[in-house]
Amino acid sequence: MGILRKVMGAADKSYDPEARALETYRTLRGLGYTHAQSSAWVGNEKAETSFDPDAIGDHDQAFDPAQHHMDRIDHIREHTGIEMRTASHVDQWRAIDWECQYGIGYRHVKEHIQAQGDDVGKIIEVIVGEFEHSSNQPRDIRRRTKYAREFLDVFDGIKDNEFPFVPALPKTLPSGQV
Repeated sequence: MGILRKVMGAADKSYDPEARALETYRTLRGLGYTHAQSSAWVGNEKAETSFDPDAIGDHDQAFDPAQHHMDRIDHIREHTGIEMRTASHVDQWRAIDWECQYGIGYRHVKEHIQAQGDDVGKIIEVIVGEFEHSSNQPRDIRRRTKYAREFLDVFDGIKDNEFPFVPALPKTLPSGQV
């Protein structure tokens, strides 16, 4: 994984950004995203948090790998039972995947990402424009596409059969569950 260390930059952290990047990639592959789509999400996470599990952005208002605000966190918790600020990294990504299929205002995102095939630039455009709702889309698309392409190369040698199945969250919880 030497090239991953190069992509990640110097890591003097109490957490392992390389392991978190790989965990994100493997989780998303296990949820049915392609190599390019998973690499794009990893590039987005690098831009959002630098893989820091404690990253808080937007003046202490944004949390988790995708830097959700409380309205989205509350919606996800209400419908999945996952508390984005304290859930495991894998469960955070399962919840993000759920939001991209069933979340109010985001139901189309996974479908739009998958419609881009393996065009990393177009995948990033969907993530930045339809999921992140970036206020500076040209800058964010350039930066995240660069990161995504780096991770595309880093994870290129991982075989398709090396991903655990990651159970997707149901559209809604059974009655009575919180």
